[in-house]
Amino acid sequence: MGIRQCVLGLLVLVAFDHVYGARPKARVFQPRVLTQKPQSVDSQLGEQWKPIQAPYGVQSQRPQLAPLTPNVAPSSIQSKQEFQAPVSELTWKFPVAPEEPAQPDFNFELQQPKPANSIAVQCWEDAVHVEVKQDFFGTGQLLEPSLLSLGGCGVVDIDAAARVLVFHSPLQECGGELVATEDELVYIFTLDYKPAALQSTPIVRSSGVTVSVDCHYPRRQNVSSSDLQPSWIPYASTKVAEDILVFSLKLMTDDWMFERPLNVFFLGDILHIQASLKQYNHVPLRIFVDHCVATAGPDVNSAPKYSFIENHGCLTDAKYTGSSSNFLPRVQDDKLQFQLEAFRFQQEGSGAIDEDHKACSFGTNGWVSSDGSDQVCGCCDASCGLRTDGVCSEVLGFQWEGKAQVGPLQMMVQTLESLSGCVRHVSSFEESVSFDTIRSLPSCILRVLKDTFQHCKDSEVMYSGRLSLVGDLLQGLFKEAYSLQKGLMELLDKINLEDTASEEEVSDIVTVIHSLLDICSIISRLDIALHANTWKFIIKQSVKYQSLVEDRLHHTDIAFSLCEDLCTSVQNCLELAQQIQQAGLQEVIHSPEYKLFQKATKMCRFFANTLVHYTKEFKTFLAKSCCRFHQLYLQIHSKFPPSVCALSVPPALSEELRVAVLVPMDVMLTQLMSFQPFAESVLDPDHKSSTELCLPQCLLLVNVLGKLSSQPEEALRLWSDGSQFSEETPRWSVFEAVLQSFRQCMLERAVPVWLPGIMLRGQAQGTVSLHQHVCVHMCACVAVLPAQHFPPLERSLLAAVLQAETQMAVLATDVWCFLARYGSAELCFHHVLLIAHLIRSCPGEGYQLFHLALLLRRLLFLMTPKHQVEFVERFPPSQEENLCVWRHTLLRCLCEEARMQVEEEVLARASVVLQEWQNSGHRLGDIPRLNRILGCVLLVIGGSSLQAECVLSSVKIISQLWSRMSSNQVQVHPPLQCTVKLLLSISAVLIKNVEPHVIVQAVSCLSGLTIQKCSDDLLLAALEFLASMGKIFFPPNIQCQVLPRISALFNGLLTHTSWLILHHVLEAFGLFAEITNHEEVISQTLTSEEVKNKVLNFLSKTVSHQESGEVRLERLKEWRSIIEKHHEQMERENSSPVHTPLTEEPCPKKARQETKAEEEYERYLQTAESALKALQAIEEPGHSPSPPEWVRVRLQALQTLITQINTTTEEQP
Repeated sequence: MGIRQCVLGLLVLVAFDHVYGARPKARVFQPRVLTQKPQSVDSQLGEQWKPIQAPYGVQSQRPQLAPLTPNVAPSSIQSKQEFQAPVSELTWKFPVAPEEPAQPDFNFELQQPKPANSIAVQCWEDAVHVEVKQDFFGTGQLLEPSLLSLGGCGVVDIDAAARVLVFHSPLQECGGELVATEDELVYIFTLDYKPAALQSTPIVRSSGVTVSVDCHYPRRQNVSSSDLQPSWIPYASTKVAEDILVFSLKLMTDDWMFERPLNVFFLGDILHIQASLKQYNHVPLRIFVDHCVATAGPDVNSAPKYSFIENHGCLTDAKYTGSSSNFLPRVQDDKLQFQLEAFRFQQEGSGAIDEDHKACSFGTNGWVSSDGSDQVCGCCDASCGLRTDGVCSEVLGFQWEGKAQVGPLQMMVQTLESLSGCVRHVSSFEESVSFDTIRSLPSCILRVLKDTFQHCKDSEVMYSGRLSLVGDLLQGLFKEAYSLQKGLMELLDKINLEDTASEEEVSDIVTVIHSLLDICSIISRLDIALHANTWKFIIKQSVKYQSLVEDRLHHTDIAFSLCEDLCTSVQNCLELAQQIQQAGLQEVIHSPEYKLFQKATKMCRFFANTLVHYTKEFKTFLAKSCCRFHQLYLQIHSKFPPSVCALSVPPALSEELRVAVLVPMDVMLTQLMSFQPFAESVLDPDHKSSTELCLPQCLLLVNVLGKLSSQPEEALRLWSDGSQFSEETPRWSVFEAVLQSFRQCMLERAVPVWLPGIMLRGQAQGTVSLHQHVCVHMCACVAVLPAQHFPPLERSLLAAVLQAETQMAVLATDVWCFLARYGSAELCFHHVLLIAHLIRSCPGEGYQLFHLALLLRRLLFLMTPKHQVEFVERFPPSQEENLCVWRHTLLRCLCEEARMQVEEEVLARASVVLQEWQNSGHRLGDIPRLNRILGCVLLVIGGSSLQAECVLSSVKIISQLWSRMSSNQVQVHPPLQCTVKLLLSISAVLIKNVEPHVIVQAVSCLSGLTIQKCSDDLLLAALEFLASMGKIFFPPNIQCQVLPRISALFNGLLTHTSWLILHHVLEAFGLFAEITNHEEVISQTLTSEEVKNKVLNFLSKTVSHQESGEVRLERLKEWRSIIEKHHEQMERENSSPVHTPLTEEPCPKKARQETKAEEEYERYLQTAESALKALQAIEEPGHSPSPPEWVRVRLQALQTLITQINTTTEEQP
């Protein structure tokens, strides 16, 4: 029925004249600078009406002039006179007038007046602004302002200097007509000029003019209603096109390919008319021309008129006039074409193939359907249905009274109107109304409102493709509901309940608040103003009756709803800002999109302030909502920079929204600081944040640190001490929570993100890294922290140092150093002693020892000289258990007295340990002990100034050790690898003092190692050693032994698979090449183009591959999970792997290298020896049961096999 009604409503007007086809046009002059920028400009100045083409049977529209008649009275006519006979004959004659020369032919062209650029229009958000030059026609004749009007409204201002008349009108006033198109709302105004006679003369110097002024506004945005006049448009989105049916009736060219540009015809011509339908996403439809009438003007009821398509699609023109007018065979369901002999009509139409929907033509065979269903044309000679328009009224004698519709929506509207009448009646009472007298009214109205709003919200799904048919009814329904709710809230606001109110009254108020809360969840996306006003009423009533209802309200539901609305509003704002950026608008603040952004930002500020107000009033009842508050804070901050997940929006818009939202959020955080449930939620050890919320969690905790100094002692203890008893809810200390959250921000540290630095007058003077930001705020908190809260701080810092994440350990070390420096010297000394004991108790090498050693090195700088000497006395290097402490320190941080003592004791101890190792036969089992003292020797030679005795002693030690190193054993035994690593590092420092033959031994040992199987730390020490050799000139007698091996080592390392090792290789090779005198090593190293390109690209700092920011971010996200798993695995390990003690003796260093065959002999013999020793342990005396007899048989066979192998070996030359 809906499609049928649309078809019946399609009226076709056919006119063969261009009187109504031409639209006034004009040029516009540029407007003056105004305080408000226009949204769109569309002004047209009409041209003069053209002469009407008379040859087509069309009457002229210009007024006909009456024939001229002499204006002479009858009495003044001369009467006939009687003449007497002449006295004499007259001889005088009138002279003959000379003939005028004939006018030659010439070309005459009527000069058309040029349109003047006289009008400027500015379309504002809610008004139209028009400026008109007084010299309207450009002739120098100034118009009288009183003779111009804009839709009946006069001039509001006159610029005398510029001679400009100003009109200003709201869009709904001054005769503004609203026309809705597919994409726009068009407000049409008429600018009229009606000339008057000049003073007392009957003449005028100008013609009357009517100019159409149009303002176009896009329909693709949500337009909120005002408080007094709601305007709800269901689902203003791109889906609006799904239910639009666009009908058109056009004059086509003879080949039906294009619309005819002119509507001028000669009688006898054929008009090619096409009715079409644009269906968009609608189901397929078939179009019909139901009825077509021709009139002399646009009014369908004007006379004369001629109906040539009747009876729901019967083209009667051929029957009545004998013309060739007919419908053409249909080629598309959405198009209908017919031909009409030239007349002067315009058309419009609509229909389904039955007696009410058809396209029939009369021919030699009678009535024929264009769709092939000729049987539906049987009624064309009679009546095909009851008509509801003026044509049917005249033919059948019926009078159409009007239309009436009755349905559920009308009944709902009437119900709402009745309820609104009840509310208005109660509100009209002058005396105060008791709530008890209207108890049933609010609950009844709110139930109806809830169902009504829900119906409007679900209308798109409920009505599916027929939403356009009921759009007006739904809009009226929503307006009535809006008005009813507003009236109810105003009525309830006038009522006051006393503290002695009854239980029923309090219960009813609570029900009203909860019902409005349910309505809020429904209308959140329907109307912004109604949504905001409803929330205002909920909070106002809750606070107004706080003492009565605070223990009955669903505080959790209210808090959750506010949080959700705030998140949604912020997201909408950011999406609008992103659209503005993508549109590339030059003047953002003057665009319509920016005005929408401002409105959305205002809603964000409203929800944020409402949440703050509600939290302040009902904080004690919001314990269960603290987790949601915590989550809200994180979600909001994750949408703003520096979060890596923040949308890319213009900085100015981001800052505007940040002020509107984050400032109230900071106020709410201050209010919740002393609330224990909130602290427990933030400091929960089991809290796991998603990737995008890690940085907001860290910034939240840093913000808490900044607020601790202004909190009372109870709140300070709540945040700083953590949970103290097992029965408490577990919670971290805020210091431990900050460090742990910093650890989770691995992605932000890698990107890296930048935060505001020092603030001056509200502006950041620079940006800082996340590490610096957290460190500065933690140190500032330490500076004002009372001493009784130092123990939890120290525990948190120590726990962070002992974890596997190095950057977190460095942050804890920075804060610890500030604590030691800010505190007393005794506190610093106490911390150093504690760290030294921890280092000494570490079971072996690992990340914990590395982090503790880093902390110890930095704390030693902060100690007083007195405490440094005392520290050396407490941990003397002469005692072997203290060597692990000193091998990780820096001697240059000690005073001279302490440094001299440490150097002497370390070198003396090294000589003793080396002598004992030599005396014991160079046992491999003593290598770890030797490594510990070598580490201390490296510490000694790393000082700023070395004494000659120290240098000689160190060179002597490494010379003795290099002579005992064998590459074969080093490759197999990790302790020896550690020894070689230390020797390489010491040799790199003392390279200028090392003997040439020692250098040869070191290079030979290094060349014999398989690079790919060496540990990374050994390779780094080798690179340090190779780079240092560029400082010396090798004697000619050893160049052939050293230089080729250096080239081979560099060449092999430059092909290493690890990018990190390769980077260090390039650095070392560059340093060597820069300072060496043996340039042949460089050419021998760069033997391939691949290696040469690597070195050249590194030296020239050429970037071979530039990845985009998005790709890099995704790569860092993948690395984050890998590194986290690695850290967790390291922390699960209680200690580093323990190597089996070595009992074999190192063989003397040999100049030759063992071949592969010899290595196989060694491996197989070691395997056989190990198996025999294990078998011997089983056959020891006292072992039961005794071995079986077959074991002895097998042993004898093995003995025979050994004899044969030995005999074969002796026989070989």
